Amino acid sequence: MGMVSYILNSYYDKLLSSLGYEVLNVVYGINHQEIKEEEKRKLVRLLILSEKNSSIKEKIQQIIDAENTYHQKVIELLSLYKESV
Repeated sequence: MGMVSYILNSYYDKLLSSLGYEVLNVVYGINHQEIKEEEKRKLVRLLILSEKNSSIKEKIQQIIDAENTYHQKVIELLSLYKESV
Protein backbone atom coordinates (compact mmCIF):
# COMPACT_ATOMS: atom_id res chain seq x y z
CA MET A 1 0.00 0.00 0.00
CA GLY A 2 2.90 2.36 0.70
CA MET A 3 4.09 2.33 -2.93
CA VAL A 4 0.57 2.78 -4.24
CA SER A 5 -0.10 5.75 -1.99
CA TYR A 6 3.25 7.27 -2.98
CA ILE A 7 2.41 7.03 -6.68
CA LEU A 8 -1.10 8.38 -6.14
CA ASN A 9 0.30 11.39 -4.29
CA SER A 10 3.20 12.09 -6.65
CA TYR A 11 3.59 15.36 -8.53
CA TYR A 12 3.52 13.64 -11.91
CA ASP A 13 0.48 11.61 -10.93
CA LYS A 14 -1.36 14.87 -10.32
CA LEU A 15 -0.24 16.10 -13.74
CA LEU A 16 -1.33 12.81 -15.31
CA SER A 17 -4.73 12.95 -13.70
CA SER A 18 -5.36 16.42 -15.13
CA LEU A 19 -3.47 16.24 -18.44
CA GLY A 20 -3.43 12.54 -19.30
CA TYR A 21 -0.75 11.60 -21.81
CA GLU A 22 -0.38 15.29 -22.68
CA VAL A 23 2.04 15.30 -19.72
CA LEU A 24 4.55 13.65 -22.09
CA ASN A 25 4.49 16.78 -24.21
CA VAL A 26 4.73 19.08 -21.18
CA VAL A 27 7.66 17.26 -19.60
CA TYR A 28 9.52 15.61 -22.49
CA GLY A 29 8.32 17.59 -25.51
CA ILE A 30 6.92 14.37 -27.02
CA ASN A 31 3.60 14.23 -28.83
CA HIS A 32 1.85 11.23 -27.29
CA GLN A 33 -0.17 10.69 -30.47
CA GLU A 34 3.01 9.82 -32.37
CA ILE A 35 4.14 6.95 -30.13
CA LYS A 36 2.73 3.54 -29.26
CA GLU A 37 0.64 2.91 -26.16
CA GLU A 38 3.35 0.74 -24.61
CA GLU A 39 5.92 3.52 -25.12
CA LYS A 40 3.58 6.04 -23.50
CA ARG A 41 3.26 3.84 -20.42
CA LYS A 42 7.02 3.35 -20.17
CA LEU A 43 7.65 7.10 -20.41
CA VAL A 44 5.03 7.80 -17.75
CA ARG A 45 6.64 5.17 -15.51
CA LEU A 46 10.03 6.82 -16.13
CA LEU A 47 8.60 10.12 -14.89
CA ILE A 48 7.38 8.47 -11.70
CA LEU A 49 10.74 6.73 -11.19
CA SER A 50 12.53 10.07 -11.64
CA GLU A 51 10.72 11.53 -8.64
CA LYS A 52 12.47 9.03 -6.38
CA ASN A 53 15.82 8.99 -8.15
CA SER A 54 17.71 12.21 -8.83
CA SER A 55 20.14 10.37 -11.13
CA ILE A 56 17.28 9.40 -13.44
CA LYS A 57 15.92 12.94 -13.26
CA GLU A 58 19.32 14.35 -14.28
CA LYS A 59 19.65 11.89 -17.18
CA ILE A 60 16.16 12.82 -18.41
CA GLN A 61 17.12 16.50 -18.32
CA GLN A 62 20.32 15.80 -20.28
CA ILE A 63 18.34 13.95 -22.95
CA ILE A 64 15.79 16.77 -23.15
CA ASP A 65 18.51 19.44 -23.33
CA ALA A 66 20.62 17.64 -25.95
CA GLU A 67 20.18 18.68 -29.55
CA ASN A 68 18.81 15.31 -30.61
CA THR A 69 16.20 14.67 -33.22
CA TYR A 70 12.70 14.00 -31.96
CA HIS A 71 13.00 10.26 -32.63
CA GLN A 72 16.45 10.08 -31.03
CA LYS A 73 15.01 11.68 -27.89
CA VAL A 74 12.26 9.05 -27.73
CA ILE A 75 14.79 6.23 -28.25
CA GLU A 76 17.10 7.56 -25.52
CA LEU A 77 14.28 8.04 -23.02
CA LEU A 78 13.01 4.50 -23.65
CA SER A 79 16.58 3.21 -23.28
CA LEU A 80 16.87 5.03 -19.95
CA TYR A 81 13.61 3.39 -18.88
CA LYS A 82 15.06 -0.06 -19.66
CA GLU A 83 18.17 0.73 -17.60
CA SER A 84 16.06 1.98 -14.70
CA VAL A 85 13.65 -0.92 -14.16
